[in-house]
Amino acid sequence: MNHKGHAGLTLLVFSLLMLPFGPNENAIIVIVLAAGLSSLPDIDIRWEIRHRGYTHNVLAGLVVGIAFGLLFFYSASNVLWGVMGFVVGFGGIICHLLGDTFTYMKFKPLWPFSDRKIGLGWFESGSKQVNNGMMMAGSLGFVFYLLVTTGTLEKLIFSFSIF
Repeated sequence: MNHKGHAGLTLLVFSLLMLPFGPNENAIIVIVLAAGLSSLPDIDIRWEIRHRGYTHNVLAGLVVGIAFGLLFFYSASNVLWGVMGFVVGFGGIICHLLGDTFTYMKFKPLWPFSDRKIGLGWFESGSKQVNNGMMMAGSLGFVFYLLVTTGTLEKLIFSFSIF
């Protein structure tokens, strides 16, 4: 997937995961930052190291999660913000890995816990239709999150109700 596809998938996943937390500025921050970080593993392309190697696994997710957790914790002196930072970093990377597992190119997303290579082969990573569709789905998911958590969706539904 490209950056649009990864950001869209992360928006979709995080918007759905944050629904139970209701209207919450912190949840919005987590959703947006995780989506922004979701393309970080592809820095391996720019660094000219093996693609889907060192940056495309659970260990990389843990490292980024811990780094962001510490950054958020020390900048806010608050454990909740530290947890949020970890969720942003780890979750953004894990969503990236999830997106890449749907493509043809196999890699080891569970390393160092498993050497198993995964690639479901559902689509090519450069597919414009898939990447744009994923961005659209993620954007709609985020709008849905905002409509539900602010009560706007409920108001819209009842305004069209005949009861």
